[in-house]
Amino acid sequence: MSKDEQNLVKQAIEFVAEGNTQEAIACLIEALNNDDWSIRSYAAQILGEIGKVSLDEKLFRKIIDRMLEAIKIEKDGWVREAFTKSFGKLGQNHPEVIQELLPPLLSVLMEDDHDGARGSAVKAIGDLGRIRPEHVEKSLPDLAEKLESDESWLVRYYSAYALGEIGKTIPEKIETYLETLTRVNENDVDNGVQDAARDALEKIKTALNQ
Repeated sequence: MSKDEQNLVKQAIEFVAEGNTQEAIACLIEALNNDDWSIRSYAAQILGEIGKVSLDEKLFRKIIDRMLEAIKIEKDGWVREAFTKSFGKLGQNHPEVIQELLPPLLSVLMEDDHDGARGSAVKAIGDLGRIRPEHVEKSLPDLAEKLESDESWLVRYYSAYALGEIGKTIPEKIETYLETLTRVNENDVDNGVQDAARDALEKIKTALNQ
């Protein structure tokens, strides 16, 4: 960690420790504009952690609005990965914003050239879909497509994970993708992806039989 990164993290932690969350958030939001990609990444990660706790609605709204703006213009894949991870955390703790978080997550999943960003985006979709499956139902064909076609084993792995997590809640909507999961379980070149597909199949079938 560089000195600038250390200073950012230290300053934000000190603000939080002092009970000055507003200043911490202001500091981190400003850091999303920093020229150093690693500082932007740390800022996005810490905002995701701060946003997990109970915040004044105005402060939380400030975090969400600024992060939604920033990811649209972010040029670095590692930073986009940090954003998508934070969106997963924010949405799980504040389900009321899941519908706003899904479009950028799907955009990263379907269009990003960074494997880590796509992987964390689809994991976040699975985590959010477990909480609000009705919001992610329209994205199921995209998840199934990525499960079979993405060049990255990481994205295929988390696509299987996402289908399994969503399938625990709305198994009847996932039933049509059982054949896809079965093909991946039997044919994917990566053993980890095969295992993830098998786990998803078990979750969905268990839910269907309940």
